[in-house]
Order: sequence, then C-alpha cells, then structure tokens
Amino acid sequence: MIHLMFNFFKKPFHGVYLVFSLLPSIFVLLKSRTGKSLTNIDFIKNKDKCIVIGNGPSLSNDLDAIEKKIANYDVCCVNNFVVSPYFIKFRPCKYIFQDTYFWAENAHSSWIKQREETFDLLNKNVTWDMQIFIPMHADKHFFETKITNTYIEIIQQKTVAIEHVESNFAYMLFNTGYFSPCRWNVLITAIYLSIHTRYKQIEIYGADMSFYKDIDVDQKTNELLFNIKHFYGETKTEIYTHNPEKTRKVTMDELMNVQKCIFFAHKVLSGYAEYLHISIINKSSYSLIDTYKRT
Repeated sequence: MIHLMFNFFKKPFHGVYLVFSLLPSIFVLLKSRTGKSLTNIDFIKNKDKCIVIGNGPSLSNDLDAIEKKIANYDVCCVNNFVVSPYFIKFRPCKYIFQDTYFWAENAHSSWIKQREETFDLLNKNVTWDMQIFIPMHADKHFFETKITNTYIEIIQQKTVAIEHVESNFAYMLFNTGYFSPCRWNVLITAIYLSIHTRYKQIEIYGADMSFYKDIDVDQKTNELLFNIKHFYGETKTEIYTHNPEKTRKVTMDELMNVQKCIFFAHKVLSGYAEYLHISIINKSSYSLIDTYKRT
C-alpha cells in the first residue's frame, strides 16, 4: 500500500526530482576541462548496422556466427578483446576502455600486466582506422603514451551519468551528448556510443550479465569469491575487490545494488533506442538481459 502511494505522488514531482538530481552532474561538467560531448565526436561509421561485443563466456559459442556475417556490420568491442584471434578478423572500428585499472598508476600488478599486453597488441595489430573511447575521468595522456599506433584515435568522452531516471526528458538530455545512463558496466557504454553513432540496427553478443551467479561467500571469512569467466577461456577464482589496487573488498549488498543499476541502465537504453527508432537485438546465445528483442 505504501509503495502504491509513493508511486502515485512521485509522478507529479518527477520533473522536479530529475532537475535536482542533475545538479551534481552539471557541476561535474562545468568543472571538467577534458573530453568532448558525444555530439561533437565524428564517429567512424562504415555500415548502417553494428555488432557490439561483450566479453561474456557465451561469446565463445557465437564467434563463428558473427564471422559469417561480419562484412555487413561495423564492430564495437571492449576491454581485452584484442587478445582474441577474432579481433583481426572483425576489425572493430570502436574500442571501449572504462575500468580504472586500464590507467591507474597504483593498479595491481596483475592488472598492469594485462593492460600492457592489450596496449601492445593494439599497437602491433591494428592496420585500419579505429577509435578508442575513454571516460572523462581517465588519464588521456597515459593512453597516448601507451597506444602510439597512428591508425588509432583516442577520444575522451565528456559525459556524466543520470541514475534511476527513465523518461522522454532524460532521452532529450541524452541527445545533448553530455548525459548518459549509469555506466556500471562497459557494455552499457558500448551500446550507448553505438546509439549515438546512429546505427539503424545494433546487435549484441557476449552479454551474459550473469555475474551474481559466479559469486560465492567464504563461510568462514564472509569474503565474496568471484569465479571469473571470459569467452577466451580464462577462469579463476579470487576475492572480489572494487578498486584497481585490489584492496577494497566488495560486499554482497554493494554487488546486488550495482547489478540492479546495470539491468535498469539496459532498460533505459532499450527505451532510448526505441525513442530514436533504432533497433537493438540481443543475439547472445545466453543472456539475463530481458529488455532487448531476442530475434
């Protein structure tokens, strides 16, 4: 009953709530001197359709199907996809880095080793025009010293997230290129940038979003244990940490709150794409996202 009353009274004040919720984001934008609004970016667009590739384990089942039709699509990939032999076959024109460990000076040694391999392969293997996108708070100079391939353009986005908001007014703010849904997961950013490129159709692969199914709790220490799985076959279990130094442990309530935000952001992206008459199809052979069309 209380929940119904809250929803009844919330609607008339939705606009007021949205305006006040924007104030911190506007302050961040005004303070920042880095990055570009998405409307000021000249996105590479070779085709009218795009495939967005996440790194979920189901991707290993879908790579051959993607390869058969790749000639008709642009490709957007994320994180360490360059280590896959399919990277050269797919020739992505968009590559997204979002996690802090890709540039943090104090990142754990395992993250540093991983990112150095990724940067090295990008320098060696990219022989086509490609854009790398990094967030507003990233260290662009660091990326420019590590990625020196002249085929690659490094672009810093000047966007801030609007959380827990889904409305036509929010979509209008997204159109400015300065605002986005919450970006707790790099796949959200990849889809959002593909929408801003104005592809007519976006297909998603490797979007398992099954993180919580790979979590367990040590029954003696209460530490969260994360069974890390990626499409390229790497599987390992370690204590789930939040920061690039791997020192701050994640709690179960933090994890579940982030998962809620991630699934809500996909719902917002689905609505925004529909608002722009863009088709998004989730072609992942396994996915827990229920907001996009499946066929």
